[in-house]
Amino acid sequence: MSNNASDQAASASESLLAVAEVRAPRQDLFRKTVYVVHSRPREPLTLVQRKLANAWLKFAIEHKPDPKGWWKIPLSRLREDIAFPSTNTGHLKDAARKLMQIVFEWDVLAPEGKRVEWVAQVLFPAVAISDGYIRFKISDDIYQELPRPEVYALIDMAVMRRFNTAVAMQIWEFCVRFENIGRTSSLPWEEFRDSVLGAAEKSSFGQYKVLKSRVLNKAVKEINECSNHEVELVEHKSGKKVEAIQFLVRNKDRAPQANGDMQRLMQRMGHLGLPGTEAKRLLARYSTENIDDALQYTELRQADDKQPPLEQPAAYFRKALEQGYGRRAAENQQPSKAAGAKQEKQFDIQAEFDQNRREEARSYYGELTASEKKALIERYNAQQEHPQLCIKTRITKISEIAFMNWLARDTWGEPSAQDMLDFSVKLLAKARR
Repeated sequence: MSNNASDQAASASESLLAVAEVRAPRQDLFRKTVYVVHSRPREPLTLVQRKLANAWLKFAIEHKPDPKGWWKIPLSRLREDIAFPSTNTGHLKDAARKLMQIVFEWDVLAPEGKRVEWVAQVLFPAVAISDGYIRFKISDDIYQELPRPEVYALIDMAVMRRFNTAVAMQIWEFCVRFENIGRTSSLPWEEFRDSVLGAAEKSSFGQYKVLKSRVLNKAVKEINECSNHEVELVEHKSGKKVEAIQFLVRNKDRAPQANGDMQRLMQRMGHLGLPGTEAKRLLARYSTENIDDALQYTELRQADDKQPPLEQPAAYFRKALEQGYGRRAAENQQPSKAAGAKQEKQFDIQAEFDQNRREEARSYYGELTASEKKALIERYNAQQEHPQLCIKTRITKISEIAFMNWLARDTWGEPSAQDMLDFSVKLLAKARR
């Protein structure tokens, strides 16, 4: 039988299967475990391969395998799931075969001590096509993570089908995981390049400016046009050299309100004398709530005619934001609430995280010797521009909070989006007990 005749016969067989198949309506959303989202293929994946992997993972979550560990999908359905217009089974077979051969390193963005036990695996160890169906197996270790992932990206298959390039789709998946935080982790650009494009592309994109012009700018444009998210590239520089990158992430359904809020925050920071580029960096680094708190505190201080005028409002605001006393100090200066009025306390993950960091810093401080404590306090006081925040013989609540915030940053560095995610997971696990 000729190849054309074979393809026609396969198409006819698939059509009959599609008509005969009775199935419940499918949801396009699925939770893709972070171990796969942040896996690093040892060879670059094509767009078709990435879509195939998502379709198979989603199917495996929704269906049980047969007794031998195989999942089975009609080719007609698979083509629909990944928006594969061709009836050329050979092309699909070739993509599946190559996907089966690619080795992944798992969860490469997690700290070494928090990674899963395995280092590298084949995700799909076996694939077969026959009688209008495609069958596949999934590595046992990965399958255990699929049904109930603790951390995941919510993937919309309808959006996935719109992408035209593999790198845009991969960056989109990376950003979706951080949607609720509003910004991704900040990574050295070389590490981001290797995670998204694969180590094989090092030679092609050895310079950041080449990576940005040929890959990042085009991917961001495609994501903003094709998906239900808006992403913005943020560069972290040392002098003129870009050392790390991250992305701001906004869901378009909430974008008008979010954009309006961020624009107003930028305007308020501008009124204090902050350059627009710095204001944007602060929005990428801190939550909008914390920035609003620090702005409110600074604005109240500016309006206080009982104190000398602020000579450097921008510097005052930076310190308020860095020390994390904006909300508490601002509330202390605001008129008190009506007596007897019941205020509903809302859960604030940022406040909980900050409190946890201070408790860890307090515990660490308690283990130090007297001379070590004295040296820390002297170094802290030397950096303070505001006398009320200095540690003196009589320690005030606000100076103690500021000192513990400083000690946490000085000891463990600035908290990252990954730190926030890890803390959220711990709180969720604790609440389920």
